[in-house]
Amino acid sequence: MREWSPRILMQARNPAILAEELENAINEQRLEDALKGYENYKQLEDFPRKSLVNKLISVLAYAGDLK
Repeated sequence: MREWSPRILMQARNPAILAEELENAINEQRLEDALKGYENYKQLEDFPRKSLVNKLISVLAYAGDLK
């Protein structure tokens, strides 16, 4: 699991970079990282683009993990 350190957040102030990291985590089925990336994006901006949110919801729905 990838740690979201404050240093990474300082470097990733660009919403495009955060969205890319979020999308990569979703595509690679790293669900905990995806959730952390989603929270980090929301802290910086508001919500990621609709397609990313939909993708995250779909992946989480099919994950079967009760977290």
